[in-house]
Amino acid sequence: MTEAAGNELVTVNFLLSAGAEVNSKNDIGINALGYAECLDTEEVRAVLAPRSEKAEGLEICRKIAGR
Repeated sequence: MTEAAGNELVTVNFLLSAGAEVNSKNDIGINALGYAECLDTEEVRAVLAPRSEKAEGLEICRKIAGR
């Protein structure tokens, strides 16, 4: 999630290749795709979207990020 939020494409790809669970949510209910969509990390979003069920916690993220 942190890497998705930071637009760290290389690390996100590494984590995915190592079997990272893309649909896991953090304590406040945001998953990696939720962060990628909320923070407009286009490249990471493009990698996560086909692998993730849906963006979770988008509204929470937007509220925190002031978007």
